[in-house]
Amino acid sequence: MAPGAKLGRVPSTPKRREPARTADDAEALNVLKIGGALGLVFLLAYAIVDLTGAQRGAAAETEHWALLGATCLFFGMTWTPLFRRYWKFWALVYCVFVMVMFVMISARTGDPESRFITMLLCPLATASFVSWGWRWQLAMNAAALAIYAAAERLVPVASQLNTFRWMGLLAALAFAQATAIFVERYRLRIRGQLEALEAAARFREAQIATMVHDIRSPVAAVAGFAQLLEESSADPEQRRQLIARIGSATWNMNLVVSNVLDLYRIEEDGRFHPVLTQVDPAKVIAAAAEDCAGEALRRGRELELQVAPMPMATLDGHHLDRIVRNLVAATIARADGRIVSLRAAVRGATLELELNAHCAPIAPADLASMLAGPDGSGRGGGALGLFIARLMAESAGGSVKAGYDSETGITLRSEIPIAGADSDGTAARPDAP
Repeated sequence: MAPGAKLGRVPSTPKRREPARTADDAEALNVLKIGGALGLVFLLAYAIVDLTGAQRGAAAETEHWALLGATCLFFGMTWTPLFRRYWKFWALVYCVFVMVMFVMISARTGDPESRFITMLLCPLATASFVSWGWRWQLAMNAAALAIYAAAERLVPVASQLNTFRWMGLLAALAFAQATAIFVERYRLRIRGQLEALEAAARFREAQIATMVHDIRSPVAAVAGFAQLLEESSADPEQRRQLIARIGSATWNMNLVVSNVLDLYRIEEDGRFHPVLTQVDPAKVIAAAAEDCAGEALRRGRELELQVAPMPMATLDGHHLDRIVRNLVAATIARADGRIVSLRAAVRGATLELELNAHCAPIAPADLASMLAGPDGSGRGGGALGLFIARLMAESAGGSVKAGYDSETGITLRSEIPIAGADSDGTAARPDAP
């Protein structure tokens, strides 16, 4: 069903769409759960040691237990749906709370190191272990810088090392931000590679679907014809026809398998890469046409070959052979008359092929889609062979085109640039139908 298509149904209240969960989010949640558990253990030890020490006091005890309670609350929230939905926000809130609490503790104890270390560790920890992107990391750094500046002004602790602490804090924040940017870019690159692998897997599935779709019918036909041959009641004429049909089905299956293998080459290299050698185009075309003529006879057709004199040329002989076979096979499949004509000639530096046969009317939309490749399901508007022939011709700088005329029928034309051909015009252009 096309996107946006509607079915008749009773209107209902639209449900709120949940945000898509990604692997990065799941990983970050696991890190926060582990971090919360570790923080709870260390804060318990910190509270026990500090509250029983020389700095014990009612105010400090209250702040310590508040920090411990907030850690327990944070650790418990990591298992709730609310936290999973807005985990980036809650992680930032908790870090801000921890930094504020250590500022208050330092104000009570007169120790500037505790809050300074906290301002260093919170941004570095989020940049290294929390996958939340550079924007949230920038907010974390800004919060750490603002809280540290407010602490130095509102609850100052006398120290001669404030300048060095400021320099260390700024260096740590810069390093944290750079780390967050690097980690995000690395994850995006990994995600891009995974998407490329998924696209390749989908392409392979489409190729398999194409081959299965094109081979399934011929295989079923071969099995049926073989079963009929096993029947003793078949007369010699029927056996001859069945053998011809089996030969036609296997010929087409061989062509389909070759085309699917070419699709794999496209996937590996992105396009066909012609291997240019010195060949005789006339011999290549004649050899391919001779094999195709057998298929035409099995289908009750006759392939007429007209090849003008051709000089030696530099081109990919394998590609030329495959183009001829696929164009002839597509024309034979469409033809409803007896004659299928193949004309070939060199004009200037271009090898021109032309296939023609009478056939049933072809709609313009079908004609336009004949050269299209398979879609995501492995099936396309046209034959796989024509798609392969077009790509091979285009890889050499040429083209394949399809046309239809009510009087002459279907016409397939291919132009392939070649090197080393004479340009004196002695080779005529294929005659128009």
